Amino acid sequence: MDGAAIGSVTQAAAGPAAAAATTGSATLGHEDFLTLLVAQLQSQDPLNPMDGTEFSAQLAQFSSLEQLMEINEGISKIGAGAVDGAATFASLLGREVALAEPTLAFGNGTTTAAVELRLASSAPVELELFDGSGATVARLDAGTLPAGDHRLDPASLGGAGSVPAGVYGVRAFAGSGTQRSPASVRVFETVTGIDLTEGATRLVVSGRRVDMADVVEIRVADGAGTTA
Repeated sequence: MDGAAIGSVTQAAAGPAAAAATTGSATLGHEDFLTLLVAQLQSQDPLNPMDGTEFSAQLAQFSSLEQLMEINEGISKIGAGAVDGAATFASLLGREVALAEPTLAFGNGTTTAAVELRLASSAPVELELFDGSGATVARLDAGTLPAGDHRLDPASLGGAGSVPAGVYGVRAFAGSGTQRSPASVRVFETVTGIDLTEGATRLVVSGRRVDMADVVEIRVADGAGTTA
């Protein structure tokens, strides 16, 4: 809508709608635009109605304005959500997290992760590391441990020095011979960063990215109770 058209509308429409459109902010919003367009239709001369081409152009302008404002609002919400999400995830920096599927990252026979398990009675304990196909890559001997909760440093266990660099799944077994049975195990790793790329917020642990949906436990990293 050009300046002449807007001027004619505001002069012809002396009602409340025109007053609302000419007060307040000096910048026309999409509601002001629509108010003026309706007032123009109500005030046109029946003997000399508005040209159809001009009216179509004004409708197109209004439609474009509406779409641009919706896009801007959507972008603002996305930006605000990303900032809020990043702030929430940032509070996890330095915390220990355990994943639903225990994994252990090894490099040159060392790891920064800790393994925790609970024994109902004293028993020999062995950890098995396996690759993506389920094949056992290494066996780590923790020796015989008493009943109770244990926090193990995998790099100090027997056989850790020969583990190839990589990320492996972890299985734990307690007992020996016919008494050997699976034991529940969790691997805790410290969150060292937050990754905001690829359209998702993920935690950085042991140099790799993990989804928050895979985390089953979060706690303060204190390292207390490490054995073996």
